[in-house]
Amino acid sequence: MNTEAKPLIDLAGILIYLYLVLVIARLLIDRAPGLRMALGKEYFYLYRGTEPVLDRARRAFPPLSGVDLSPLGVLLGLLILKELVTLLRW
Repeated sequence: MNTEAKPLIDLAGILIYLYLVLVIARLLIDRAPGLRMALGKEYFYLYRGTEPVLDRARRAFPPLSGVDLSPLGVLLGLLILKELVTLLRW
């Protein structure tokens, strides 16, 4: 592996991890409407940052008996992507 590419691979891993945390935060906040209202502008930015990916996942994973599986698909995809990036580092 080229040592010059390692910092970029590390950065990609960190960004994937941060996006994973944002998606999890969005899922938890969505389950608590009072918290969503209390956060206001911060939730708006969290929503705008995660909704494009979750929206595409909703098209790929339609609701099953009224349960939205798109967050599960996004989280699984991010975890797999993080592992692939980790493998590239070696």
